[in-house]
Amino acid sequence: MYFPQICGKTVVSHLAKNFGVDLATKKEVLLNQEEKKLADRLSLMIRMAATGELVMSDRHELVRNEDEDGGDEDWDFEEEEGVETKREISQKMLDEALAFYRSGKRKRNHRGEGIRSFESMKSRFRWFNNESVLKLMIKYERTGVFPAKRNIQLEKLANDLNKEVEDILNQGLQFSDFELRELALSINREKKYWEKFKCSESWLLKWKKRFRICGRRITEFVSTKTERDAKKTLELVETLRKDIETVFINNPGIEMWNCDQTGLVKESHSMRTLARKGSRKVKILVQSKSATTHSITLLPIIGCDGFQHEKLFVQLGEPKGRLPKSGCYTSSKMELAVGTSHIMSRETAGEFFKNVLFGGYIPPKLILLLDSWPIFKDHAYIRSFAPPTVDLHIFNIPPGATSLCQPADLSYNRQVKGIQKQLTTMVLFRNIDYRLSARDNLLKLACQIHWVLGAVRFQPFIAYGFFQGGFVKTRPPPFEGPKQYIFGPKSYDSCSCSAQGCTLCPKCEKSYCFNCFWVNLHRC
Repeated sequence: MYFPQICGKTVVSHLAKNFGVDLATKKEVLLNQEEKKLADRLSLMIRMAATGELVMSDRHELVRNEDEDGGDEDWDFEEEEGVETKREISQKMLDEALAFYRSGKRKRNHRGEGIRSFESMKSRFRWFNNESVLKLMIKYERTGVFPAKRNIQLEKLANDLNKEVEDILNQGLQFSDFELRELALSINREKKYWEKFKCSESWLLKWKKRFRICGRRITEFVSTKTERDAKKTLELVETLRKDIETVFINNPGIEMWNCDQTGLVKESHSMRTLARKGSRKVKILVQSKSATTHSITLLPIIGCDGFQHEKLFVQLGEPKGRLPKSGCYTSSKMELAVGTSHIMSRETAGEFFKNVLFGGYIPPKLILLLDSWPIFKDHAYIRSFAPPTVDLHIFNIPPGATSLCQPADLSYNRQVKGIQKQLTTMVLFRNIDYRLSARDNLLKLACQIHWVLGAVRFQPFIAYGFFQGGFVKTRPPPFEGPKQYIFGPKSYDSCSCSAQGCTLCPKCEKSYCFNCFWVNLHRC
């Protein structure tokens, strides 16, 4: 490798000349701290370059901008590879060239029309640089149609290709650049957009960037039967929404409730935590490993107007199907059922209908939205518990559609579990001597979360589940999620007992410590 000789004095002299500095003057120049620092660095670089210790080289590299939000909006749809660069020909230019071409008197074609040689046309019009332009002009004269600009035609091709790809993505078909190029060429052949279109690598790359198409790892394989079932499920959901809408129209003032079972793991943890970047294994501390796999069942009742039933149904699973003689935590706002499993049975479902659903306030006209659990589909069994004066309309969500339209699943249940996970993390991080997975403590936790979510400020949040599920057309007013509110910045204020706060009460809007709010069950 060749390293050119560098003379430091020559470089300094050249810099002085560029900056208008007279080196002959002996007047001392005073530098400030930053100027001296810069001068020292430049001086060091020039000395190192002169001694060969500093090697200068130019590097050119192409990088992909991963921070781009949108596609390449500036792309003109041109295909650069294999296309001659030429001046854009307008219709006026072709008209002038054609008139001059036919004005020839020395030469005539077989029809007796005047013509001129290619050399004559080229000398008159500088853009007339090859015979393909001559053929284009003759075709224009014969058809009377001005040939469309290439980039306009290619833009149509790009948009058509995007539509075809959208259909492929919706069908869940696997494809690569090979199939993409084949599809583009097929569209061009069919619609004759541009005769010389080759679908080059550069054009394909720019097309993918423009329409935000890139390679992704396949995360799930779905059979064609499952895909057909998914479409059928969507159709059933739409039918359910229309049926409920009809009931709303025919019964002014009717209310809508949703009941949904949700499992609450005895010790629940978020699957994300802060860790060092690049860590391959991330371990976290738990109070009880077995408690992370055992759960209880909660069955809350919520309404489309933001209503939450005052009573919460809880199903416990005990080894012998009964509570110990010493008993456990109870509350007037909680109906407790016990079985050998936390999974509800027909018997415990009957307790729910009798003591909770129809055991307190019940509106005169009610739409009851339930999932497809077999007992919930037995409408005659449910009606046997309802007061005879209630105009009851029962609807079941189609199997496999709870994640699409179950109001409690779309909003309420997520917040219940989110609050529990946050508290679990808090107990371990602050080293609080409190076992959340213990039976009484878990029941207290469920009861207190239910009390928190019953605050008036969270009514829009509850109603949002019905709007998101497609059963209510009026969007609730903006709201702050329960978890975000009670664990927000104000929750760190000191508690009335002078301890460090951790929870902001949604009713009295005061901050309380873990012991006051979650152990002693603050009420206001």
